[in-house]
Amino acid sequence: MKKIIYLAMVMFLGLQVLSGCKAQEHFQQTRSIYERPPFEVQVPPLETVSEEAVPADIRIVAGAIVQRMRKNQQGIPGVSFDPAGIHYTPDATFNYEGFAVTDLTVLDFQENQIGQNHYRNTVLGVMMFADSLGRRTMVEYDAQYELTRNSIVITQSVVRPVPPVFPNTQAFIIEAGELKRIVDQRPDFEKFYSHVVSASHSMTPTAEERRMHEEMKQMTFFQRLRSAPARQRQDNFMVIFVMDRITPDSDLEVIVTETLHGSQSVARPVYKDFSGWRVAIFGGNFAIDRDVFYAKTYYRPARGVLPDGHERVLVGLFTSEKNYETGSVHQEARTVREAAQTTVQEGPLAQGRVFLDTSNRSDATVIQTRLAELGFYNMAIDGLWGPGSRGALQNFQGSNGLSADGQWTMQTQMRLFTGTGK
Repeated sequence: MKKIIYLAMVMFLGLQVLSGCKAQEHFQQTRSIYERPPFEVQVPPLETVSEEAVPADIRIVAGAIVQRMRKNQQGIPGVSFDPAGIHYTPDATFNYEGFAVTDLTVLDFQENQIGQNHYRNTVLGVMMFADSLGRRTMVEYDAQYELTRNSIVITQSVVRPVPPVFPNTQAFIIEAGELKRIVDQRPDFEKFYSHVVSASHSMTPTAEERRMHEEMKQMTFFQRLRSAPARQRQDNFMVIFVMDRITPDSDLEVIVTETLHGSQSVARPVYKDFSGWRVAIFGGNFAIDRDVFYAKTYYRPARGVLPDGHERVLVGLFTSEKNYETGSVHQEARTVREAAQTTVQEGPLAQGRVFLDTSNRSDATVIQTRLAELGFYNMAIDGLWGPGSRGALQNFQGSNGLSADGQWTMQTQMRLFTGTGK
């Protein structure tokens, strides 16, 4: 195949597309081909505190820490931070305002009574945050506090970022002129992401394209060359978003190859870090569905994050070919554009803007909780996805007109969370 990828000629937040970039039609690539990590993620067992056993004061302390992370000076009535104590919150310049706490897990809790209605307690837990775009970030918090009848004084508190094991990625293909127009506005992440999505074109093939694709599959190589419809090349860029926040000691690498199993990159992407949410961009002159290439997105976290000694993991495999495979995530998921047209009451899970991963313990906890709310799951909500969880999911699918195979798909997720606001 003719080499159609050139170096990503961009200067981020001041991007200048070099000569030869013309405004053409724009389109999007919405979903990674691979939705599962290429290895089994082994989650160590944790002695988590059950929901029923979590005292109200723990929730209040967690809420006060969240307010502090949001730079909210008012805090929570009756709760204060001891100025003589040690209080560490990362991201001195980042504001968590706009991020909701979607999951709060208590890993350890110690209660020590030191007087009448006077306790000195310690709590260790994990909080998952998400915003309306589907971005996620996880932190671990550790706090010591004194509890009396009328007040809570947090004597020490530490918040630490938790790197994801398998971050969610999304990719879009956009015409070069459109990308330049967007970046000339010097957007923050929210505006950049939203504008790229709205300016992109769906990669879902039309009925006619699907028919022609099936016909060409039956042809020989030379017949396909003679019968392939002409498509005009144009200057485009692929923009890859990592929707889970990764830590500063983690790296992102995108390798662009002309074949699926190739290793020599034909592009040199540029990268931008939006307070931990990474973006990669590369460009070329190519025609969708004709000049096919593969963008392999690798995530390399700090040592010890990945299981079994792995140093890096493939978290996204994207292509310039339209989504012809039936039964794949491409066909089950709505595109971001279609999801944006749904009712505003629906959240990112029901809209299909975020795809939960059952191998991620926090994600699995969210799924188990929803299945339990609907009466399909009656086992421990522990985030460990096993036969009990799959059986509950299978019963839900059978009761809602879905294929009752116990497989977690985007179609199942959207049906499960419809009407929840999540």
